[in-house]
Amino acid sequence: MPHIHPELDFCAVTYIVNDNKVLLCHHIKLGVWVPPGGHVEPGETIDAARDREIKEETGLDVTIIGPKPGFVIAGMESLVAPRYTDVHPIACEFPNHRHQAFVYFGTVDVRNEVLQEDEHHELRWFSMHDLERYHDPEAPIPDNVSWYASVALEELGYHGATRIF
Repeated sequence: MPHIHPELDFCAVTYIVNDNKVLLCHHIKLGVWVPPGGHVEPGETIDAARDREIKEETGLDVTIIGPKPGFVIAGMESLVAPRYTDVHPIACEFPNHRHQAFVYFGTVDVRNEVLQEDEHHELRWFSMHDLERYHDPEAPIPDNVSWYASVALEELGYHGATRIF
């Protein structure tokens, strides 16, 4: 999806964990490893954007981890709270463009992901060990991605893990 606003776009990203590994995507345009995710489109809730992006980029059916209000009120939609949020610069056609990211953690029972060749070079499951030792200047894992990925592994079943950084 193209950028909606020249200064700031809202995005949803999800760190998906299975069997003590987290799924990352080698992004074609950015040249780095990132979690599945993307822009919130006009008229779309953050939950709808998150789920759409996961499905489009991986084909996976993910269980999102996080609190959601337990009440029902006519006309109101309860959304899952993100695990983290941040605002970061992003390289694009607009100078000084930023993304406000809503960061989610999720799990899958089966690794049956499907690569979207128009968006990513590769999908890869990284263990904590892989994250700690990974080094490729041509396709780096940004520090924020490593940190979020290690926290996701720590919280979603990687016992004895130590957060990177």
